[in-house]
Formats: sequence, C-alpha cells, structure tokens
Amino acid sequence: MKKNSISYQDLDSLASFREWIVKNTSLYQNDSLPPDQHLAIFLDHIKSKVMENTNIDRRTWLRMVNRLTERIGKIKENENS
Repeated sequence: MKKNSISYQDLDSLASFREWIVKNTSLYQNDSLPPDQHLAIFLDHIKSKVMENTNIDRRTWLRMVNRLTERIGKIKENENS
C-alpha cells in the first residue's frame, strides 16, 4: 500500500479524512472504518504536528483541522440528545 501525505482535500470532510486514514494506515482492515473517537485522536496529532512546523500555512491547516474536530463534536452532541 502506497502511503500519501495528507492534503487539504483529505481534510475537506469527515468522509474524505476517514478514507485517507483507511488508505494510509494498517489499523483498519476488512472494510472497517475508524470511529469518530479515533478520528479525533488523529486530528489532535495532526494539530500538534502543524504547530511544530514553521514552514507551512498554519492558519489554513488549523482551520481545517478545527472544522473537522467541531463536526465530530456536533455528531457526539446529536448522539447524546
């Protein structure tokens, strides 16, 4: 399996991010998808890497990561309602 660096398009939606995770990790096999809690952990990791990197447009990356994190939070809220 060829692994690809994450791009803006991969962070466009939870579906595209989930797809990138499945294609670029060996954690999810046999058509299993990462649960939202796992996506939140991956997003936290990406956020920390963005903060460490001074050679990128941090504002754009953080906006995209935060947007997905907020979506996960809204899903959790709706599940608890």
